[in-house]
Amino acid sequence: MIRCLAYANSFVLAAVMLLPTAQAQQVSATPPDTAIDCQMLARMPNAPMTVDTCQKRMASHTAMMSALETPGGERAGDDRLTCNAITAEMKTLKVGGVTAANAAAGEAAGQDVMAIMQRAMAESMGMMATQTARSAAVAALPGNAAGHAAATANMAEQKAMQDRVTAEMSPARDRLETANTNSMGDLAKAMRANPRFARLMKLALERNCSG
Repeated sequence: MIRCLAYANSFVLAAVMLLPTAQAQQVSATPPDTAIDCQMLARMPNAPMTVDTCQKRMASHTAMMSALETPGGERAGDDRLTCNAITAEMKTLKVGGVTAANAAAGEAAGQDVMAIMQRAMAESMGMMATQTARSAAVAALPGNAAGHAAATANMAEQKAMQDRVTAEMSPARDRLETANTNSMGDLAKAMRANPRFARLMKLALERNCSG
């Protein structure tokens, strides 16, 4: 039985060859742990996703892993297939793969998340320089009042930036998770419709094929 963590880069790279657009590469390559209790996200500060998003992704992931076991795709000699042979055969199959709409949604959401991260990094570097200069300026002053004020200001600025980034990142991350969930659903549907596709995908996972 393939472990849940086997839904990794090799799985996605193999599937991409069958997709209608290159943007389908935005399908997530990170599997959720089936032991995750999505309800714990409700108690987690700055949770990486909402409870609803987590539950939907878990259900989609379970469906996809089940689809990998679709019967009827076995062929004599499967045990001798190399990654190159698996890839070559996949290219001959007629499968729908991830829809163009879900692929585009994943690409757009992924770009949004990346842009937010890059802006946050740039802002963080600028803030670090400003706060370092502020702390250095008060370090030589007598007493602790100036140093305390500088430290308080630094902490307030850091929290304000964290709150801003979280407010931007949370919905963007939810959009990305939704797109990934929908893409996993597309792949599960394609595997159920074509047992040979499911079999080859499972073989690619078992062999840890990377492209």
